[in-house]
Amino acid sequence: MANRSVPSVLGHCTTVLTILEQHEAELIAAGLDVSKFRTALTEKHSRLAHRNDEQEALKRNLVAKTAETQTASTDAYTTASSTIDAIRGVMGKTSPLGKQATALRTALNKTRTRTAKPAGEASQPG
Repeated sequence: MANRSVPSVLGHCTTVLTILEQHEAELIAAGLDVSKFRTALTEKHSRLAHRNDEQEALKRNLVAKTAETQTASTDAYTTASSTIDAIRGVMGKTSPLGKQATALRTALNKTRTRTAKPAGEASQPG
């Protein structure tokens, strides 16, 4: 089952429901409880369609939230970096505080562990 896509399963359910509808009389004559199967399959199809719609909405929200988070991260990084530059500028690079700011800049730059990807693409460890 794991290899079947949700749209494929939904399509197959619809096809089976169509068969039940088109061949109802002969299936009943052969002893099949068409109503029972139609009710169960309609319910399962509806539940799957609803869950799939929810999942797709969550995926869209995740992509949007990832983009928002990346923008916020870039903004915070830029402000932190500019603040380090200002500290180094007023204190001098060779002062104890300037050296501390330089070490902080180096550490901040080493924290970049993922390659930036456009929104919607998975990032790979870098």
